[in-house]
Amino acid sequence: MHRTCAPVAQAPELASPATPYTRAAFGTGWVDSDGDCLDTRAELLADLSTVPVTLAPSGCSVRHGRWIAPYTGQVVTEAGDLDIDHIVPLRYAWGHGADRWSAAKRARFALDPVNLLPVTASANRSTGCRPIKDSAASMCCGSGGSPRPMGWRSRPRKNGIWWR
Repeated sequence: MHRTCAPVAQAPELASPATPYTRAAFGTGWVDSDGDCLDTRAELLADLSTVPVTLAPSGCSVRHGRWIAPYTGQVVTEAGDLDIDHIVPLRYAWGHGADRWSAAKRARFALDPVNLLPVTASANRSTGCRPIKDSAASMCCGSGGSPRPMGWRSRPRKNGIWWR
C-alpha cells in the first residue's frame, strides 16, 4: 500500500559544526561484529525479512527474502534492490551533536539496528539528510515526499541529538 502524505513542517536547518561532515567520521561501514560472516546489512535484512532469506553461495550475504518497503509499501524480494536507510541521517546527526561524539560512539550509532531500515534505493535517496519533526501521523513525509516512520524522534533523544 502506498501512502501519500500531507505536508509537514520542515526540520530545522543543520547546525554548522566546527568540523565539516564526512561519512568516514561514522566508521568504515558494515561490519561482521559476531564473526558469522554476515555483516550488519545482511543481519538486518535477515532479521526483517517476512520469509526465510536465501544467502549467496558464500553464505555471507543475503540474496533473496521478502521485505515491505516502509516508505512506499512496495514488496521487494531481491536484497540488491534495497538500501539501508539511517532513519536519523548521519549528516543530520553530525550537525546536531554527533560532531562532538567519540569516533567509537559515532560508529555504534551508524550501525545501530534501531536506526536502520531497509528501503527501496529510490525512496532512500529522495529523503535526503533531513528527518521530519512532525510524527503525528503513522508515517510522515521526507523532503522528497517519501515518508519516514513514526517514532524517529525518539532516536535522536536516545543518542543525545537535540533540536536547535
